[in-house]
Amino acid sequence: MHDDRFAVDEVRNAPPHDHAVAVYADDFAITQELIRFVDDGLALGESVVVVATGQRCASIAARRAADRSVGYRESLLLIDAAETLQQFMVAGSPDPVLFAATIGAFFDRAACGGRRVRVFGEMVALLWAEGNVTGALALESLWNDVASNRRFFLLCAYPAKSLDDAPIRAVNAMCDLHSDLSLLGHLMQFAAATTTTRSHAQRVLLPIPTAVSVARQIAIRALVDWELTHLVQNSVIITSELAANAVQHAESPFRLMLSRDARWLRIAIEDAVPCQLAVNREPDEFIRSGLGYVDAIASDWGCERTPGGKTVWAELPV
Repeated sequence: MHDDRFAVDEVRNAPPHDHAVAVYADDFAITQELIRFVDDGLALGESVVVVATGQRCASIAARRAADRSVGYRESLLLIDAAETLQQFMVAGSPDPVLFAATIGAFFDRAACGGRRVRVFGEMVALLWAEGNVTGALALESLWNDVASNRRFFLLCAYPAKSLDDAPIRAVNAMCDLHSDLSLLGHLMQFAAATTTTRSHAQRVLLPIPTAVSVARQIAIRALVDWELTHLVQNSVIITSELAANAVQHAESPFRLMLSRDARWLRIAIEDAVPCQLAVNREPDEFIRSGLGYVDAIASDWGCERTPGGKTVWAELPV
């Protein structure tokens, strides 16, 4: 269970530096991205700090072991994320003073000689996976604070499955703390990019254009699994329009939810913006909107308020 008691007021928007986040579908996707991240940094003469799981650090160390490039060992720091967390977490929260001292020591070593620094971090993902959403968001914010007196590029990584059951407000707050958002491996591995049962499928996606394509693929995969291929065409249209509304208009991460019973297929999108029904628009504006297509295709549809925003849903007869 994820902790929904995070303090939204403490979240600082608009990171003052390059602070990217990658949400990955599987370990292959993030491993390939991390390899590129390390290789690019070293090729550019930068210091690379990898604060990751022990297994991830070990794989990078093994890959670089055969490299005889002069000085690369001094330019690459591999640091265990779980052990580092223990140095500054107090009662479930990152202590700002201890964090500054811990991270400052890494930076002092990495920036020796005036080298630029890039950091890959998984500490926030470990906290989130434990259900400590409040602690993860506070840690993201502390990283942004570090940028007030140090220049660096930071890439955080979260496994997609860890976000699926989190409050959408928490995912939205996480996105707001980053300057760049990306999805990794979702299209190549879309068959495994969703939490699916015999009657339910869901995935939380970030507010970027790629997410609309990912949502379509998830819908197709679920309908194939459920032997509802005759509904693919209309379901793809509905999914695309609802997802596009979340990305383009709500500018919010969203949770795609598909469910079925003996009579109905339900497609729903939850985002972090309060309910604003399209039926309240002028008629011409409604027809031009994506929800006009949904209204024409679906047997029924609507918008419901949720504690963190709204859910727009549509149904098709099975």
